[in-house]
Amino acid sequence: MENSSVNSQMLDARICHCGKLYVTRTSWTENNPGRRFRGCRFYGRLDACDYFSWMDPPPHPRYKSVINGLLRMTNNNERSSIVGPLLLNTEAFDWPMPGVGMKWNSGGGMVPDEADDLWLAYNLIAAGDTVLAITVRKVLREVASGGRDAERLKLKLEIKVEAVEYDKEGSVLRIRGKNILENEHVKIGAFHTLEIEQHRPFVLRKEFWDSLALEVLHQASDPTASADLAVVLMQEGLANILLVGKSVTTTRSRIETSIPRKHGPGIAGYDKALNKFFDNVLQAFLKHIDFKVVRCAVIASPGFTKDQFHRHLMLEAERKQLRPIIENKSRIILVHTTSGYKHSLREVLDAPNVMNMIKDTKAAKEVRALEDFFTMLSNDPDRACYGPKHVEVAHERMAIQTLLITDELFRSSDVATRKKYVNLVDSVKDSGGTAHIFSSMHVSGEQLAQLTGIAAILRFPLPDLEDIEMEWSGFDCRLLHLAFSGGDAAENEWWRRMSCGDGGGDGGGWLGCYKCGFLGGSGGRTIEFMI
Repeated sequence: MENSSVNSQMLDARICHCGKLYVTRTSWTENNPGRRFRGCRFYGRLDACDYFSWMDPPPHPRYKSVINGLLRMTNNNERSSIVGPLLLNTEAFDWPMPGVGMKWNSGGGMVPDEADDLWLAYNLIAAGDTVLAITVRKVLREVASGGRDAERLKLKLEIKVEAVEYDKEGSVLRIRGKNILENEHVKIGAFHTLEIEQHRPFVLRKEFWDSLALEVLHQASDPTASADLAVVLMQEGLANILLVGKSVTTTRSRIETSIPRKHGPGIAGYDKALNKFFDNVLQAFLKHIDFKVVRCAVIASPGFTKDQFHRHLMLEAERKQLRPIIENKSRIILVHTTSGYKHSLREVLDAPNVMNMIKDTKAAKEVRALEDFFTMLSNDPDRACYGPKHVEVAHERMAIQTLLITDELFRSSDVATRKKYVNLVDSVKDSGGTAHIFSSMHVSGEQLAQLTGIAAILRFPLPDLEDIEMEWSGFDCRLLHLAFSGGDAAENEWWRRMSCGDGGGDGGGWLGCYKCGFLGGSGGRTIEFMI
């Protein structure tokens, strides 16, 4: 006989891909039934769903007070007040920071020429592949005295890949695996980490090169696909110099200067501080922006800061005869943004005068495709959908006109999941549709990731898609799953039937985000917590 008076509560709380916390259900026993919660897509808050038919009487007052407290705090976006105590002694969940594109060399291998190429390599290399490269390894040698001396040697090793990581700041790809190439210094089966940097060749071997991998290689070797856009995002006292490539946006310099107010006691030092700030930005501009590489340079800011800096730039170029600026002044564009922070890059890419300069590039096509999706979602929502389940159903009905998907979905460690998305892209193209694979290192890819990483514009309306519960199957969104022990056999059986195929029981349930309204199956790290 199950004990129905358990004093613990089961609760699912997660941090969604949009960075907010949501609560999906409370557990119940026969005497203490609970309630489930889902995210409200339109109002950005948690709403309680209806009671299930067998839940009578209503929740215990103590349970209700806990639920209301969580709801009240999440509605006010006070994330720390909820997440802080729940995340105690747990691991941090960070998004991977990957890079892009490669060129073939005469030996059949690949040579990453830029950060974009390393990002492409990161997306190409998967567990089970083999990578051959020159590497450095510390080797122990026996000396005449009988001791051992350490020496660093250059070796050619081939490893079977087990893990890959990309260091964005250092532009280095680290590939860990077991050696499969016989060598007098390194045994077969010994672990080694290859470090692939720019201009260092390597050979990648796969048992099967799918269509996505071949397309990535084609993009890497296509020089016309590169955006090569330089952006100076600034406001008074702050400037970020960014380079936008095919698939990676890198921050080349950040300049911060304290500038006194225009009015009051500090007015005397305002002009001097502002000129000093502009001089620092000018030096960074000359150092990091090469007009032989970039198509254009954008100076963007709120207010008149961009105009003031542009005037300073032109005057200094004439005074010091700075030929790169004088000869390319027609390729310097001014754009209005709401701030000088990096998130304003989206406003730059949306600007018509910038779009005209990069309209034939991959980055520009992604921006336009995402803009078309949001326009359709706003004007004709029955012809736009997002989330794996909704897109899958739309594809089964041959309704997808344009597919938008992030490259992050193809980096799943599960081979079946990767194949599923590769087949989806191929099938959409075969049926006459268009597929855009977004880089998660671009601002447009980050936006799409907030919509689960996959979306579609449809050929015809599918109003009944809203009746289908979305699921998070196969997408690792760095959520934290908090499960609280308790519950009886009837409850567990119910959740086994209602969960998204993840085993049910204490780990099952439907999840909803109060900000983006996404629903999915639970799972992940489990922590016991008694209340």
